[in-house]
Amino acid sequence: MTFAQLISAKRMVEVPAKASFERPFVDETQILQREQKNDVPGYLTALAYGVVAVIVVGLVLLLGWVLIRIARGEQRPRREPAATPRAGARPSTA
Repeated sequence: MTFAQLISAKRMVEVPAKASFERPFVDETQILQREQKNDVPGYLTALAYGVVAVIVVGLVLLLGWVLIRIARGEQRPRREPAATPRAGARPSTA
């Protein structure tokens, strides 16, 4: 069933959007932190922000380290592959 069929089946009326509108200016804290609880101790909020900051700094440092390695063209030392016995060879019993 298409959207148009759903609209006609439920007898919905189309409401046109206004070309422009104005809203009153409000403090952004009210909008961005509207779900923050007031009964949480301040140190817990500071600790949470600190953990996030440590993670961000760690990711930025990791990204920088990777980009430096790529720019320098460093490669990891290659390990020699382990000797594999040939097909049909018997294991040695020394």
